[in-house]
Amino acid sequence: MTVKYQNLTKAALIFTLLGLILVSVSGCGGQNTDATAKESPSDMQTRARAIVAESLETDNPRLRAKAIEVVADIELTRYFPKVRSLLTDDFVPVRFSAAVAMGQTQHSPAQQTLRQLLRDREEDVRIAAAFALYRLGDENQMETLYEATKSSNQTVRSNAVFLLGKTQNSDALPVLYDTMRSRDSTDQVRLQAAEAIARLGDEQIFKRLWTMLISAFADDRAMGINAMAALGTIDAESALVSMLTDTVTEVRLIAAGQLATLNNYQGSQVVVDAMNNLPRGDVEEAERIKMLAAMAIGNLCTPDVSGYLNRLIRDESEFVRLSAAKASLMCHGR
Repeated sequence: MTVKYQNLTKAALIFTLLGLILVSVSGCGGQNTDATAKESPSDMQTRARAIVAESLETDNPRLRAKAIEVVADIELTRYFPKVRSLLTDDFVPVRFSAAVAMGQTQHSPAQQTLRQLLRDREEDVRIAAAFALYRLGDENQMETLYEATKSSNQTVRSNAVFLLGKTQNSDALPVLYDTMRSRDSTDQVRLQAAEAIARLGDEQIFKRLWTMLISAFADDRAMGINAMAALGTIDAESALVSMLTDTVTEVRLIAAGQLATLNNYQGSQVVVDAMNNLPRGDVEEAERIKMLAAMAIGNLCTPDVSGYLNRLIRDESEFVRLSAAKASLMCHGR
């Protein structure tokens, strides 16, 4: 995969969104008419954990990478040893995701392997290892990330700003602003830098995020939504509400899910409408919508949408099943 591993693209709107990842319930505005029998909560959790475990073992490297993100996002500690073993995977996106996960969860038993990854042949993996080691207490690794923001390789540069946004260190803000304003940075790098700045809580980035929300490109709007949710201010929440009426279903679903992270559940009807009106004849679009619906449900966990997980967790697509498994585990955790 030659794109930044957390990037959203219109062709695969959430296949790479670091998620990573529905029957018989009435919901505001529509009745779920799926005939599949509902599982008990315990059976659903068993199925969800099995899906995560199988996805970590799959031959599909993209699915392995996505499963790693699921493990890290909801801290499924039972799978940390398996993720640690994937630090030496043959595929770059998998090693990258595993290193990020070890840093995100501050999994100290991975330190020795992470130090070995500082010499990996791929710079993306090296900076992911640097991020993880920083999160594990090696403050010198911030310099590695700073240097990577100047890389001539725009993918590396984009990954570097993404990782700086996850460091929780506001000292990175000047570097992020410099990267965002640099003429040498691509549009993708600038957008990722803006999102990283939002994740570090700098409210001055609000106007830049607003321009992302009104972009003609769905990718930009999706990134703007994620950034606004990360910023989490009252104005950011209001901006996200406005995105519930976007012209693109996928964008509306992202807005619904991200609003729920701010304890605003106005987007539940967006999920109901999307699931009751799945596109016919376009398998890829339907798959994207179902994945995004599952992601939104994982944040909403409201009765009018949670029932859809019974259908999604049995979907033909392994990516949809993994997204639904994550959502199920998230809702159960509440």
